[in-house]
Amino acid sequence: MSKEALMWVIESAPDVSPHWIPVLVGLARHADREGRGACPSQELLAEYARKSDRAVRNDLAALEKAGLIRPGDPAVVAKFPPDRRPLVWDLACERKRELKATDWKPTSGRSTGRKPTSGRYTAGNTSEKAHTRRSEENDRKHTSTRTDRKHTSTRSADSAQHETAGQEGTTGSTLPPNLSNYVSTQAGSSRVPEWAKPLIDALGVKGISVSWTRLSNFQWVVVQQLMKSHGIPYLVHLAGLRWNPRNPIKFGTLLLDVWREYEAPPVGSPWHPDAQAARAERSGAQQKPPYCGDPDCDEITRLRQHEDDKGLRSLYPCPQCHPSRKDPAA
Repeated sequence: MSKEALMWVIESAPDVSPHWIPVLVGLARHADREGRGACPSQELLAEYARKSDRAVRNDLAALEKAGLIRPGDPAVVAKFPPDRRPLVWDLACERKRELKATDWKPTSGRSTGRKPTSGRYTAGNTSEKAHTRRSEENDRKHTSTRTDRKHTSTRSADSAQHETAGQEGTTGSTLPPNLSNYVSTQAGSSRVPEWAKPLIDALGVKGISVSWTRLSNFQWVVVQQLMKSHGIPYLVHLAGLRWNPRNPIKFGTLLLDVWREYEAPPVGSPWHPDAQAARAERSGAQQKPPYCGDPDCDEITRLRQHEDDKGLRSLYPCPQCHPSRKDPAA
């Protein structure tokens, strides 16, 4: 993190729209002292700014058009794979503005929004001492509190809904009755449900660790539906395809978006949940044929990736070296 670049965004960056500040702060966090070489991914900037990827792209285009950022040296990301290289940006730290705000503070403890009158006496020939004493008395009157009152409950309606969410048939549940049983009553937004721990453990074996604290109750429902339709091994494999140890995914919400890009494996596919269970029983009985060496084929799973006209991705067995497509007589 560069303190100089961050202070430039806060104090000196000229002609900055308030909507651009979160993205500009995210770039400054990854820039050097001179504001160069910022290369965070668009997904990470979206997490910083709490915006969508499209909104981040629009902000980057607007910042470049305003002359606040410019393309940086691509050699900074030369170490990344070609299909995973983020854009490099340099901040225009040489452009600066002058701060017009002052550090004036009112004499009394209560801010009135008006500057104190100058001179020895105020309006009405009232001395400064009497004026200050009256101000202090008014401050004590407005800021006095009673200590004999009982504490009232400050629990909001949202917290009450979180307590009832997951209880089927409970009034005020945030989920439909046919889906409320998917969410455990002990699984809030900051806890992992018991049924999701096999998936979390399988991801940990693969070396994939993310934070699941931002998932809502409905997103946990989507995770369980994906576990049933796709299967845990297939979800772990999809996460491994998009995992970059140098710029890893930090939150489970992004990992959920990756899973939703792929359709469920069709019946008969080796990744179908039924086929996974059958393959687990006869694992070790058959040996895989020699690897074909094609760059589009995964050496471990012997699967290839296909993207249709709608942009949906799916995996299919390699016709050359996958065991299910290999002639048994051969």
